[in-house]
Order: sequence, then C-alpha cells, then structure tokens
Amino acid sequence: MFTHYQLVTIGLWLVSEIYWGVHFRGNKETVHQKRTFIRMFAVISIYAAFALIYVPYLSIGVLAARLVPQTDVSGIIGAVLCGSGICFSIWSRSTLGKNWSGPVTLKKGHNLIRNGPYAIVRHPIYFGSLVSLTGSAVTTAEVRGFVGVLLVLFTLKKKMDEEESLLASHFSEYSDYRQRVKKLIPFIY
Repeated sequence: MFTHYQLVTIGLWLVSEIYWGVHFRGNKETVHQKRTFIRMFAVISIYAAFALIYVPYLSIGVLAARLVPQTDVSGIIGAVLCGSGICFSIWSRSTLGKNWSGPVTLKKGHNLIRNGPYAIVRHPIYFGSLVSLTGSAVTTAEVRGFVGVLLVLFTLKKKMDEEESLLASHFSEYSDYRQRVKKLIPFIY
C-alpha cells in the first residue's frame, strides 16, 4: 500500500505533530487576534493535502498521473526533503518561542523575531512545511500530491498577507525587515 519512503515521511510528520503538541501550551497572552476564515481554510487545506498525498483511493483520473518516477532515488529525495523541511519548521517554531500562535495574533510583549531561520525567510515555518509537503508528494510521485502542495501554498499565501499586515502595523522596523529578508523562498521570493 505505502512505499517505505512514504512510511518514513508519515513517521516524520508524526514526530512533527508530537513536537507541536508538546510545545502548544505556555505561549504569551494574546492581545489582538484577527478574526478571519483564513486559519480555518489553511487547516482544511493541510488536511486535504495529506489526503491527496497519502490516500491511495484518490489516485484517480488525472490525479493518478505520474509527475516524477517512483524510484529509490526519488523516494530518498522525497524523504530527505520532508525531514529537512520538518527540521526547519521545528527550528523556526523553537526560535519564535512564546510568540507563536496558530491564528494571526499579537501577543502581550510580542517581539519581532529576526534571527535564526527568520534571518533567512520571513515565514520559515511555512517554508519548512511546504518543503516537507513537497517531499511527501515526491514519494507519492503522482499529480495528486503536488495538487495538495499547491492548495496549501495558496491558503498560506493568504495567511502570510494577513500576518504581514498585522506585523507592519505594530512594528515600525518591519518595513526594513521586509526589504532585507525574502517572504517565503530564501533569496528568491
């Protein structure tokens, strides 16, 4: 049913979820939260992406077309991408510390983090997540997995725009940070 490489990526995602679950509590108090549907759509798109990547019954029609060859080389590349992206996301979450939240919020005593992975890209958790999803899609090797990645990219783009708007209105130094550090893809975009 699943290749060894897909099982490795599933294990990596489970490790990531355990990390997030353990570090979910103890964040700073929220002082402002944007009430939008973007967070809900982002969560739904992530679950849809996982379904597209890992549910073999969705391998139908054009979604079943091979986008990359399903070989040991592509499996290893996919697993390494998945693991690297998850490590980058965990590093980013750790660096963000008690400022982290799922919804777009400002915390009491919120700091603008610009070191570590935030010196490389403004939204490193999203970058790492997209790299991980792409790696998982590579292990599936079918169009359906990459459709899932694009779906998540679309909704995270909307969420990033909301976050950037809130941070720019709260931190005067955000404009300079935005000019120096790329949004999502290091050195490119």
